[in-house]
Amino acid sequence: MVRQVCFKIFSAVLFFIFLASISCAGEIRYAKVLEVEGRADFFNPLTRGWVPLSEKVFLRKGSLVRTYPQSSVEIALDWPLENMLKLGENSELRISDEPPYSVFLRRGGLFVFREWENHAATPQDPLDILTKDASIRVGLGGYGIDSTEKGTLLKVFGENAQVKGKSKPVRVEEGFKFYASAALSQSALQRMRFRDYGEWLLWMKKLYGKKDDFTADRAEKELVS
Repeated sequence: MVRQVCFKIFSAVLFFIFLASISCAGEIRYAKVLEVEGRADFFNPLTRGWVPLSEKVFLRKGSLVRTYPQSSVEIALDWPLENMLKLGENSELRISDEPPYSVFLRRGGLFVFREWENHAATPQDPLDILTKDASIRVGLGGYGIDSTEKGTLLKVFGENAQVKGKSKPVRVEEGFKFYASAALSQSALQRMRFRDYGEWLLWMKKLYGKKDDFTADRAEKELVS
């Protein structure tokens, strides 16, 4: 009994240390939760437990994010909002390392947006999205990944992606979608149709509105200082 109480106290202390560290951070060093719609929670690797997910939380190595019906989570991987993830409903995502160069989509849907407007800085490193069916490496561009029990579907909205599965590596160009199933040992490459872009375009409109607000706020702060 005493041992259980001590463990709970120790876990609570670790959790508050974790919260203090993320609140004092001046920049995004890891994946930062930008927006939560509906119900979502995450597995904290420090306390080894699931807790409700809220905005401004930093997701460290080993963190798991889980969404429920009619919910989504937006994650920023950098401060200028040039490197973004959106986890759809009924999905689960694992942050594999920090800073995040690879994530594991256990199930559900994920949008990935990556651009590079700051040409004075070093170009971004590739990002690896892993599923049970394939390893997907993306650079700059826009991508949608859906992982189900049957297989993984990749949509390339901009630029291209490299896919590795049980078969030989495949380069998927902009405007195409690629399906891979490890269980069925199947794969297929098809050109996307207009309906494939619907949800992506809605998110892009919303995201660029946030980027414009962010740029305006930063310019105002620079003028004041």
